Amino acid sequence: MGKYFYLQWKRAARFLPGAICVVLILMMGLLLAFSVMTDTAAGSEDNQKVQMALCGDVDDPILQMGLSAITALDNTRFSIDVQILEENVAARLLSVGELAAYVVVPEGFMDAAMSGNLIPLKMVTSSGAANVVSIFKDEVTTVIATMVLEAQKGVFGLMDGFDENGIPYQQMLVDELAFEYVDYILCRDEAYTLEELGIADALTFSEYLLCGLSVVLVLLACLPFAPLLIRKDHALGRMLAAKGKPLWKQCLCDFGAYFLALLAILVTLLLLAAAVRLLAPEVLGELTLGEILVNGVPVLLMTAAMSFMLYSLSEDLISGVLLQFFLAMALCFVSGCMYPVYFFPESLQKLAAYLPTGIARSQLAGIFTGEFAWGSFALLLGFSALFYAIGTGARIRSVRNGGR
Repeated sequence: MGKYFYLQWKRAARFLPGAICVVLILMMGLLLAFSVMTDTAAGSEDNQKVQMALCGDVDDPILQMGLSAITALDNTRFSIDVQILEENVAARLLSVGELAAYVVVPEGFMDAAMSGNLIPLKMVTSSGAANVVSIFKDEVTTVIATMVLEAQKGVFGLMDGFDENGIPYQQMLVDELAFEYVDYILCRDEAYTLEELGIADALTFSEYLLCGLSVVLVLLACLPFAPLLIRKDHALGRMLAAKGKPLWKQCLCDFGAYFLALLAILVTLLLLAAAVRLLAPEVLGELTLGEILVNGVPVLLMTAAMSFMLYSLSEDLISGVLLQFFLAMALCFVSGCMYPVYFFPESLQKLAAYLPTGIARSQLAGIFTGEFAWGSFALLLGFSALFYAIGTGARIRSVRNGGR
């Protein structure tokens, strides 16, 4: 069977130049789609800072110091961008949508606050800024109403305690307590631990989308090999079987040559990636080609086995290509390879985790997480064996029945 395998490999190698060109064109198209989707996601309102303005009596040095601390040290600087504007300017910017809200500080606010009297602030928002009100309420108002007010009570309580207990007033102790309260306010985000789970498999949106589109690319890369695997005339197979060459060995050689051809395409893409890394290291970042190969080969094996099965079940070239294309697109779409899986109902989200394309996407996630997904690897091997067995059975049946 060695000579037969060599001949099948030579047949597959003749398809490689055209297949590589097709894959490169598909890859450029998918990279364009990836760029558009990531730019759209990055430019969405959910990923932008809330633009707010502060108006009114904001010239007090203590208030200016507090604003400087908020913009430089407080964690709200990551979600809210505060500007100091005149009220008429802020109202105009709010009307044209350049501001989400503005807050008016009344005259004498800081003098009253230093005496223990907090005057209410006026906040003006547009009708569609309900989320802004929520952010400001949670991140700023709650801090003022709870932490600042309690800190104020603590400082004033210490000052009153000096008189009530006949202890000489000590400004140093008052200042130390006040600054300790300030430290607690500015470091309040350290009271909890934030773990970003990402879209799925601990990936960011761009990483998740890149893994999903890679699965799409691998499935579409099988299309140029349809003429190699779809056969109407099985005379050669029957002749070899009559000469003592079992059909299952012929199928194994056919699949092995096909898988090597797909592997050659993957290696070619990795060599191109290595060249890109030399020319522009920032493009691939910290990704290593070894991790791509280790996590990509199981996906390639499953993909080859699935397309081998589909082509073995096809009676002619057109139906085989259409079956491979539409089934691949349907599986990729439902599995969340083209769009985040949370877009679908919960039942489909659970199903996606068990589909071969969803498992392949999870396997590729190891490229970014640095962890090899043994569970996904085992499932991919299981699907590969199942698809190959079905494809082999279909081809043996076609040979024995004369293609019918």
